[in-house]
Amino acid sequence: MSLDLPDGSPPSTLPRRAFRVVSRIVTWAIYGSGIGLLSLHVRRRRAARAAPAATETRIDTLDVPGARLHYSVRGSGPVLLLIAGGAGNAESFDELADHLVARYTIVTYDRRGYSRSPLDDPAQRVEIETHSDDVHRLLAALGAGPVYVLGCSIGALIGLDLTIHHPEQVHVLVAHQPPVMQLLSGGERSAAWFHGLRRREGGVAAIAQTATRIGMRPADRRSGSTVSGERARTAALNGESFHRRDVGAVGRYTLDIRALEAAPTHIVVAGGTAGRQQLPYVSAARLAGRLQTRLVELPGNHAGFAQHPREFAERLREVLDDEQRRGPARASSRAG
Repeated sequence: MSLDLPDGSPPSTLPRRAFRVVSRIVTWAIYGSGIGLLSLHVRRRRAARAAPAATETRIDTLDVPGARLHYSVRGSGPVLLLIAGGAGNAESFDELADHLVARYTIVTYDRRGYSRSPLDDPAQRVEIETHSDDVHRLLAALGAGPVYVLGCSIGALIGLDLTIHHPEQVHVLVAHQPPVMQLLSGGERSAAWFHGLRRREGGVAAIAQTATRIGMRPADRRSGSTVSGERARTAALNGESFHRRDVGAVGRYTLDIRALEAAPTHIVVAGGTAGRQQLPYVSAARLAGRLQTRLVELPGNHAGFAQHPREFAERLREVLDDEQRRGPARASSRAG
């Protein structure tokens, strides 16, 4: 699989000497605590040779206004769209998807401006609504819907906005620790996860600091995690894209909670078991309260899908099965 970088060259704020730091810090902070991307790639290539036809991956691109999206589809069964958070991309969910493909058709993609989804204009302003419109167009192009959706962090905000504007496309949304800034106090906002990215230390140091603030520690990395220079460079570029575009998009976004209350979609708000004192969990708990729905817990912290992919997948299947048994969603009865 080729890996095309969005801007063609590393940004000036990330000199070559920073890549060694990136391989140690950004890999776990951006892609999730301890995904060894190089070793993961090797394991997946070995597994692919012995995998049945149902797990073969179809890779394609989709032109959307202002960008071209890279996406992949694999597995069988009902469609489950996975939307990455932070500076993650389609590969952020690889290990999680391995435990889901027997039950679901897994769709992943690179958000515009990340990895293999280049922008037509690198200076364009991107909003949460821009990302959710991209997802709407992707699902429409695939002829999929209504589908299951798991969104993590900013991916959860994108899923929530998709539910507001295109509820007919979403059967069940699991919003894992969405950063809903309007539900945080002024003091909490000043310490919130994305503010570290605005500091002048630069993207790499800010991402590491932010990861610590939301409960992701270097000790959470799996032993033996490794990353190639090319993938470290991609992670660094994605971190800069997140710093330049999506941090501001999260801060500017106001979630229409009334519209969510009226949506027919099953909305599950989730928090990580290892981060109950962290702001992403607090934000999720407050959103669940506003929607008068239960807060579901998933293993790990803000990147539990990467820390504990098997356990996370098992719990996610339980949640989706439970929502399926509940039948048609009704906004007035979500608290049950």
